[in-house]
Amino acid sequence: MEKQKLSAVVFDCDGVLIESNAVKTWAFGQTVVEFGQKAMDQLMDYHREHGGISRFKKFEWFYSEVVKAPLSDKMMGTLCDRFTQLCINAVLDAPMVAGAKESLDLLSGRLPMFVASGTPEKELQDILIQRGLAQYFEGIHGTPPEKQYLLERIISENRLDALKVLMVGDAVADLKAAQYCNTLFYGRGERFSEDNVPWSEDLTGLVDYLSLNF
Repeated sequence: MEKQKLSAVVFDCDGVLIESNAVKTWAFGQTVVEFGQKAMDQLMDYHREHGGISRFKKFEWFYSEVVKAPLSDKMMGTLCDRFTQLCINAVLDAPMVAGAKESLDLLSGRLPMFVASGTPEKELQDILIQRGLAQYFEGIHGTPPEKQYLLERIISENRLDALKVLMVGDAVADLKAAQYCNTLFYGRGERFSEDNVPWSEDLTGLVDYLSLNF
């Protein structure tokens, strides 16, 4: 890729900017503790396998496939409130992913940056504000809608050339969003080793990638 090819970078949040995946996995389990350990494990496993999608979709799956009962709007609200209370302080205290701050500092003032996350938008914005990270981003976007439509909206609203946008993510949903929108992709985690995309265990590799490619 030639120098200055990138026109914008879009980051996922959990597991990309903040090391919060383990915290959220624990919180999903604790949210449904009254259903027993087996049910808790099923939801936590589903969360691990479906990173990047909203908690609403995960609770819908849990009630449909594990509880096997209708999920009312009231219960959905209860589950989401319980989940937020369990994880919010832990997410605020979690460390940043290695290389994330360096990547933000490298790009700051040079390329526009955005966040596209499966976390509800207001909660996401509050977390990044409280952590002093909101200042880096032109826009902070959370669910709804789903990840690919968030990325599509960022590209459309900012009149970006998708081919010059880099999506940075740690989940299959992030890669699928990039493919849906025809953007570039950088993966955090070994799971991307067979997807023919640049990746590294954390974001220290992204610093080198960015230094070479814009």
